[in-house]
Amino acid sequence: MTEKKKILTVGDERQDNEPLSKMTELPIDNRPETNQDYNELYREEYKDQARKLCALGAIDEDIADFFNVSVRTIYNWKNEFPDFAETLREAKLALDSKVVRSLFERATGYSHKDYKFAVHGGKITDVREFEKHYPPETAAIVFWLKNRQPALWRDKHHMELTTSITVERLAEGRERALKRIKPDQ
Repeated sequence: MTEKKKILTVGDERQDNEPLSKMTELPIDNRPETNQDYNELYREEYKDQARKLCALGAIDEDIADFFNVSVRTIYNWKNEFPDFAETLREAKLALDSKVVRSLFERATGYSHKDYKFAVHGGKITDVREFEKHYPPETAAIVFWLKNRQPALWRDKHHMELTTSITVERLAEGRERALKRIKPDQ
């Protein structure tokens, strides 16, 4: 019978006096011992499956969960299998591009064709095509500007002040002020 011990998975942290939430029981003998062993888990069809997952918005943690491996294994696969890494990079970039385009349209406003249907007695009696317009959205504009031009649009501005006052002069000024304010005795 194989001895089972609780081991931590990647990303686990322990807070004082709190149980470890991601403890997993794994047979010690079945754990891969080297990166080479983890790489043996990789199959060529994972590339296409990972691409599809990325198209749905999956990140490396989601992909690792799907393949039932650790995130570290996904990183190892990216290093060992350049086609896998390139597929993930391209799929994530394509989805990011769609999001950037959508944010741009929300920030600048956009229009598209739409249709209005008139229904009477359960039947469509008239269809009219029209141009539907969405005005620029302030939140999208602010987000865009803060990220594209942070020096001009961030909420906090960093200012540097320099002075020639030394610590000794500050101490002398404090002593003079204290001498002027004498407590009633």
